[in-house]
Amino acid sequence: MKKGTLVEKLAQKSFESAAVQKSWQVHMRAFGPILEPAFADNAKGRLELTAALNHISNRDLRKGMEKLQSLEGACATDADKAALLFCMGLCFEMANRKDDMIACYQEAGDYGHRFYLPYLKVAKSAHNDAVFEIAEENYTKAIQCLKDGDSDEQTSVILGSAYTNYASCLTMMHRYEEAEEALKRSVEILPEQTGRAATEAILEAARGNAARARDLVGQLAAQIPTLHEITKKMVDDILEKRHPHFSRIPLSEECMTSFWNWFEANEAALLKKLESKEYDAVFHMIQPKLKEVFPFLERDPEFGIEPQEDFYRITFADFFMVSLEQGYKQLVETAPRSLTVRWRFDTAR
Repeated sequence: MKKGTLVEKLAQKSFESAAVQKSWQVHMRAFGPILEPAFADNAKGRLELTAALNHISNRDLRKGMEKLQSLEGACATDADKAALLFCMGLCFEMANRKDDMIACYQEAGDYGHRFYLPYLKVAKSAHNDAVFEIAEENYTKAIQCLKDGDSDEQTSVILGSAYTNYASCLTMMHRYEEAEEALKRSVEILPEQTGRAATEAILEAARGNAARARDLVGQLAAQIPTLHEITKKMVDDILEKRHPHFSRIPLSEECMTSFWNWFEANEAALLKKLESKEYDAVFHMIQPKLKEVFPFLERDPEFGIEPQEDFYRITFADFFMVSLEQGYKQLVETAPRSLTVRWRFDTAR
């Protein structure tokens, strides 16, 4: 008998043992749609994957990651790669390494798996970071996975909640009719959902339906008092045209002038750092000055710097925020002509 064949037979026998099958079935119940097609013809691969997940479950993350890394060379199909990346993301999640977790979950999605969980985690993270287009893409993938899978009470709860979060995302993208449709689907699937009134209230406020928005806010008072206070403030701000995401907040002419004066005075230093590819240093020089122009921002302003043939392009991200979209347009229009020799400025979502 060939050595390879013997190894495979021994691995198959080990994988089929009662102890390993017990562990494998536990993991399958939790992550079945992404595990079931992985390493389908590779008993050793499944054996190692089971061992890795056992280590991760027991919070022995170092051993779990070592097992997963040893499997990288054994990946032969997209299903293998998706499962491995998902498990790595799970390991990073338990280690509280959010950026690594998201990177793994996103890359797993590139292989077209049909498990809702990593899509939903990427969506929620992007939503919280105001990267709404990425959130939308992953909410829709998660929802489709849930719709295609087995239907039970737990799935209905997750699917109904996913539709509510999707509606919130669409509201922040100013796509109100689509947000309303998503909420209708949520109600059809999950008639009772604690806290959904907050998403509904914000949508109604954004559409200018003050009475309905305030009625929904009132429903939250008895359900979730802390969420009631947060939602009430947001709804009031939207209705009174002082919420920067939904209404334009005027910029200070003095702050815009000060920003461009600073940029001109530091142009040589910025260009020198860029020529040395010190992009992070340039970013951290500009960011605090830019924030002074937009004092209403609760997060740090984001922008990209891209070298062109004979100039640098700075692209400001507006995150679908009306005040940023209009404010950046005004800021760019007031840029000194002298800067247009080596710089171009524009905006993106």
